[in-house]
Amino acid sequence: MRQHSHGMFDHVRASPHTSLAPLVPPGQFCRNARLPNLPSTADQRALPSPVRRMIRLTNLAPDPHAFVALRAACGWGTIPVETARRALATSTAMVTGHHGDTLVAVGRVVGDGALYFYLQDIIVAPEFRRQGIGRTIVDRLLFEIAPLAAPGATIGLMAAKGAEDLYISAGFTPRPTNQLGPGMTRFVE
Repeated sequence: MRQHSHGMFDHVRASPHTSLAPLVPPGQFCRNARLPNLPSTADQRALPSPVRRMIRLTNLAPDPHAFVALRAACGWGTIPVETARRALATSTAMVTGHHGDTLVAVGRVVGDGALYFYLQDIIVAPEFRRQGIGRTIVDRLLFEIAPLAAPGATIGLMAAKGAEDLYISAGFTPRPTNQLGPGMTRFVE
C-alpha cells in the first residue's frame, strides 16, 4: 500500500482489510457486507463534498497499532497495543475512517448487545475535525446497533469536553436532568 504524508500520522498504516470499502460517494454512505444504505434522514447528513472524496468509512476494526497512535496523537493518552487489541475485539460495533492508508477517525460501541450500549472512542484526527466526520460516525454506529437494541435499551456516552453539541445534535440528553443524576467515571491506575 502507498503511504500518504499527513504529519503526525506518517507512521500509521491501515491494515489490508480496511481497503475493502469504496470511497464515500456523494449523497450516501459507503456500502459493505454489514452496513446497508442508511435511511433518507441519515443520508441527508452526508459528509461535505471535499471530505467525501477523501475519507473511506468501513465497519472493520482498525489495526491496533494505528488505533494506539491515533489515540495518542489526539491527546487520549498511550495504551499498550495488546490492550487496544482486546478492546477492539470486544466491541459491539465499529466504524473507522481512512484517508488513503492512514487511520484518521474511529468510533465504536461497547456494551451487552441488548440493553446497554455505550459510544466509546469517537476520535477524529485534528486536521479532519469540523467536517461532519464525527457526526457521520455516530449516525452509523446508532444505525448499526438499532436492530440489537431491545425495547427500553439505553445508549450512553461520556462526551469529551467541547464535543457535547455533537451528541446533543444526535439526540442525546445531557445529564443531570430532573430525573437522572450526573454521569460518573472511575479511572483505573
